[in-house]
Amino acid sequence: MPTRTRAQAAEDAPEDVEIGRAKATATDMDDAAEPVSFARLYRFATPLDGVLMAVGSVASLALGALQPGQMIVFGDIIDTIGDAALSGETGSVADQLRAPIFAFVYIAIASFFAGFTATFCWRWTGERQAATYRKAYLRAIMRQDVAWHDARATRGLAAAFAESTQLVELGVGTKLSEGLRFVGQALGGVGVAFYFQWDLTLVLLAVSPLSVGAARFLNLINGQTDRTMQAAFSDAGAVCAEVLGAIRTVASFSAEPRERARFEERLEPAERAGAAAGGRKGVAQGLMSATANLTIAVGIVYGAQKIAAEREATGCLATGTCAVSGGAVLLTMFALNQGAQALGFLGQSFSAISKARAAAGRMEATMARSPPIDAFDLRGAVLQREQLHGHVRFESVAFRYPARPDAQIYTDFSLEIAPGTTCALVGGSGSGKSTAVALLERFYEPERGRVLLDGVDLRALQLRWLRQQIGMVGQEPTLFDGTIAQNIAYGRPDATREEVAEAARMANAHNFVAAFPQAYETRVGQGGGQLSGGQKQRIAIARAILKNPSILLLDEATSALDTESERVVQAALDALLAAQKRTTIVIAHRLSTIRTADKIAVVGQGGVLEEGSHEQLVAKGEDGHYFKLLHRVHDGGSGRGGNNAATEAGAGSGAEAPLAVADGDEVAATPTARTAHASVSDGTPSHAGAAVEAAAAGASAPSKGAVAPPAAETPEARKAREKAARAERAAVAKAQRGRVWAMQAPERPYLALAVLGAFLLGATVPVVGVLFMRLIRTFFYPEPDVVRRQAWLWAGLMVGISALQVLMEVARSYGLGVAGERLTRRLRAQAFGSMLRQEIGWFDMPANSAPNLSANLSRDVTLVTAVTGEATGVQLANFATVVVGLGLIFGLGAWQLGLVAIGVVPVVGAAIALEFMVIMGGDEASQAKKDEAVAGAKDDAPVSAEDAAKRAHAEAAAQRKREQSGQAAREHASTVVGQLASSVRTVASFGLEGVLFDAYAAAIDSARDARVRGAWLPAMITGFSQFAIISAICALYALGGELVAQGEADFESMFIVIFVMIMMAVGLGQVAQGATDQTKAAQAVGRIFDVIDRQSSLNPESSTGATLRAAELRGHVRFESVAFRYPARPDAQIYTDFSLEIAPGTTCALVGGSGSGKSTAVALLERFYEPERGRVLLDGVDLRALQLRWLRQQIGMVGQEPTLFDGTIAQNIAYGRPDATREEVAEAARMANAHNFVAAFPQAYETRVGQGGGQLSGGQKQRIAIARAILKNPSILLLDEATSALDTESERVVQAALDALLAAQKRTTIVIAHRLSTIRTADKIAVVGKGRVLEEGSHEQLVAKGPRGHYAKLIAASAQ
Repeated sequence: MPTRTRAQAAEDAPEDVEIGRAKATATDMDDAAEPVSFARLYRFATPLDGVLMAVGSVASLALGALQPGQMIVFGDIIDTIGDAALSGETGSVADQLRAPIFAFVYIAIASFFAGFTATFCWRWTGERQAATYRKAYLRAIMRQDVAWHDARATRGLAAAFAESTQLVELGVGTKLSEGLRFVGQALGGVGVAFYFQWDLTLVLLAVSPLSVGAARFLNLINGQTDRTMQAAFSDAGAVCAEVLGAIRTVASFSAEPRERARFEERLEPAERAGAAAGGRKGVAQGLMSATANLTIAVGIVYGAQKIAAEREATGCLATGTCAVSGGAVLLTMFALNQGAQALGFLGQSFSAISKARAAAGRMEATMARSPPIDAFDLRGAVLQREQLHGHVRFESVAFRYPARPDAQIYTDFSLEIAPGTTCALVGGSGSGKSTAVALLERFYEPERGRVLLDGVDLRALQLRWLRQQIGMVGQEPTLFDGTIAQNIAYGRPDATREEVAEAARMANAHNFVAAFPQAYETRVGQGGGQLSGGQKQRIAIARAILKNPSILLLDEATSALDTESERVVQAALDALLAAQKRTTIVIAHRLSTIRTADKIAVVGQGGVLEEGSHEQLVAKGEDGHYFKLLHRVHDGGSGRGGNNAATEAGAGSGAEAPLAVADGDEVAATPTARTAHASVSDGTPSHAGAAVEAAAAGASAPSKGAVAPPAAETPEARKAREKAARAERAAVAKAQRGRVWAMQAPERPYLALAVLGAFLLGATVPVVGVLFMRLIRTFFYPEPDVVRRQAWLWAGLMVGISALQVLMEVARSYGLGVAGERLTRRLRAQAFGSMLRQEIGWFDMPANSAPNLSANLSRDVTLVTAVTGEATGVQLANFATVVVGLGLIFGLGAWQLGLVAIGVVPVVGAAIALEFMVIMGGDEASQAKKDEAVAGAKDDAPVSAEDAAKRAHAEAAAQRKREQSGQAAREHASTVVGQLASSVRTVASFGLEGVLFDAYAAAIDSARDARVRGAWLPAMITGFSQFAIISAICALYALGGELVAQGEADFESMFIVIFVMIMMAVGLGQVAQGATDQTKAAQAVGRIFDVIDRQSSLNPESSTGATLRAAELRGHVRFESVAFRYPARPDAQIYTDFSLEIAPGTTCALVGGSGSGKSTAVALLERFYEPERGRVLLDGVDLRALQLRWLRQQIGMVGQEPTLFDGTIAQNIAYGRPDATREEVAEAARMANAHNFVAAFPQAYETRVGQGGGQLSGGQKQRIAIARAILKNPSILLLDEATSALDTESERVVQAALDALLAAQKRTTIVIAHRLSTIRTADKIAVVGKGRVLEEGSHEQLVAKGPRGHYAKLIAASAQ
């Protein structure tokens, strides 16, 4: 690695920076990038890919051209049989058909090889190029600076990555193959038509705009409807996700009916749009069929006129020298029709390729962007270890966040930190404390000024080396979804297992890690969700210890922890500092933690207001900024919390913190497969918590969920069991389908109209086949006048049938459209309403997380439309087609040929369905994954050990199948992208770009290899489907020729069977293709009804139960010998004998260690859960005897991380009481010290707060939540460390608002306290632990128990 002198590095820095800025800016948005050229789309093609594409292109063109080539042979067959019928000499027909029949066989074989080769080559090269695209795109994203990521939603980045790469994969592979096939078919069809009958071709082309216009009309309607419905469903989905994600807040405010009404209101536009579009779609679809029939009629009439005119003029029929034959006319029409169909399908391929070009353009814009701070740039100086002292200096720095250019953070920030010293940064929210850390990590560049390390401008140092010298431990550390060992090793990826374990020991983490059954191989879950806050923090510290940085950044690493966890974590931090003298920067909100710092810098007003030691700054007296901060702390209690760049820039994060961070109570969980972790919006506990106690005690008992292998059973018993299970599933599915139809009882008139239209529409299809045969027969009458008359007659009937088809199509589409959209709204509303009625424990189950439920609701209801929507209309029509078709085959056709056709129809239909599935496979790839995720959601009902074991075996088999198909590897790759998107700063800080990229590349290469190995299957399906269709029809021609030769059939009876059979086969192909949808729909119906029918054990909408009059309500709370376990963690006992009494109008504080059960008391009082044993009473009445809605209306909750909803400030405050007037809302805001900042916004109370309140700072959100509680005016108030995560100034203001709330009315108050200094004045303090109340009393009474008292021990630990 090259090194340069400090002088050289400093000299080069400005030039490097300017070049970077010239190349790109942080606000470059690749969304507006131009699409790449068609050739550029294949930029990653290798010579092998070139060969594969060349061979695949030839095969695709050949496959397409073979389709109209069949029509030439078809014309010969028509002429052979027609001429024989015309002359009456049919005995030699079979011999004359031998050559055309063999030609069909050759075409079938050629189609097989062309189809196989085209599909295999394009899938192979598509997978190869797509894998390269994915790796190049991710590498480009990883090298971008943090400012680039700030301009994009982190979750949106992962979704955009998946969407763009999927579109490119389709564009460079299967879609181009299909497009070339359609090009070959279109060129072949038009070429054949012009070659045989150029004038007829021109006539048919003249009427083709009618078909094109009808198709465009249909596409226009579909596009408009889809956009309207998608927007409506997106709005409704956002409400669903928001509400379910904040279900505890919703339940606490008894807002379930309001939220259900809001959800249904968002669904109404989709219902109106879908119902209105039904009739218009029917018109468009009917016109498409009608114009196709009209084109046939025009072609037949023109061909008949031409044949009749030639016969009259030349008498060629007698001499057999006619230039125009019926077969030539028909092959021209069919070939041109196939060409036109190909052009129609070609639009889909062009659209897919266009989307791929646009996606590649967005990707290339990112790949081409050279960021000013490049994570993969290895240029720059590297200081030798002995040269590195850790001397940090900020020189006149000016800075604004690129994503918020209107907010000036620094104007003239200067600060010097001597090597090996500790400097603490203090100041108000948004003052710029975290900005200094971000600039030192070089997440951003200063607008002006410099940041230097040992006298070298950071811009002159190699970025990767610089970040390797810096270690960061924040308030909410980020862990990745992997094992504990992997997360610690991220500090130094080449570390040995012994070094990892030693780092864990130094971080006081080894003991709890070793207590887990899998020790260091225990998976931590997404974001570390399976660990408690203290455990996560110690893992993060172990990671920093392993990194062994020269500069340490501590962002209030213990602020959100309870006393015991803080003591342990602080000891780990002390060990880290003691291990080596290092420069340390501490971002402090709690000033008591930084008194011993070598330097304290007060940050504000764009610079450093004052600096010095604690004693020096205090000596400045009342005029000093630090002195004022200390004074506010003494007035308002100790403040603490987290500050980040987004806050300083004026934006907040709307994400709801996982409970393990937000609460610090029942948060840890033994990370096993059965452990569930729920994101909690309002500071209440997760069900996963109590496992901390088991882990701390070294519990290693086997999980209750463990199951033994199933007992052996005989093959006969297994078959009988499986048969019974299938019968049961079929009966249940049938009953559920009947229930779906019963739900549509109000729409019976519409359904009747739809059924009538669908049946008549289907019946006309084989009739059109008979009419077509009659039209063909007209060519082979000897008399020219008869030819003309018959052509006009049957053409007129064809037009009449077409008009009837339009009417029936309108009836079918309109009736099903109205009924289907109303059903969709009804099912969504009922399912969502049922979810809102469920007890909180149901949401704790992993399958019932908010993202799962909202995604499943959308997916399942969409699938259900296959039961009663347009797909059902198609099935009804096809049923009529089959019934009428069979009648026509055996009534008018040759019965012998009809019997063979019955066997051929399923083969041809299956082949059509298989080919359609292959064509649509690329589009459904991502859909299948979502469907599997939906299907994977399991109910929480108990199962037997045998069933559980069998399910485990089935899941293992499914996993092996997924691994073989490459899907598992792709999912792992997606996880890597998601980790990057949600943890950009952690990835950058630890220089994990290379590690994560290598993991992603390995997963993608594995998926590519697996999918390439499996490319033969869709290739075989394509080849087989082509071969089967042609061979089946060929067999009918051969048999029909034999029957005609033997006198068992004539021209009409033979071709009636063939044409009707083709119509039936197309319909059965649609039914077979829809069979998968029907299966998925049946599963979806079951899941929806499982949700709708589930009876909640705690129904908030139930009116049963007593209510106390306001005059009687005193607020006397009593827990009597309560035993409790969270339903999702039955192996973790939280309470064994919890008893506590809280007198009316008094304040009781709950204190204790992590996992002791503090927040559980709040959850039981809100009646989120029921005790296993014992009672919770309000004014002497068991809570179970009170009306649940009334109970929750008497309780107000203000948590550490309050949940706000995406709406205006006024709407969020009024959430406490929806009927409140604007004056009452404003008054509540005044009492909460919120009115002034609200009034300062341009839109005042109509200002939107953003998702989760993301547009407000932490203090502003907290005051809005307090205003909401004030407006609710509860009799019982629950405060879950409501000021713990705020800086000093915000805490002072929020605490004043809380004091006002308590002073306004004497009310029973329960405070969950982690900081003991905040609850000394409480009327009662209860120390919770070991499943009960260990001791209780006032502060003085508990302290008087001496050092052996539990409370005294907590105070001592806090003092340490």
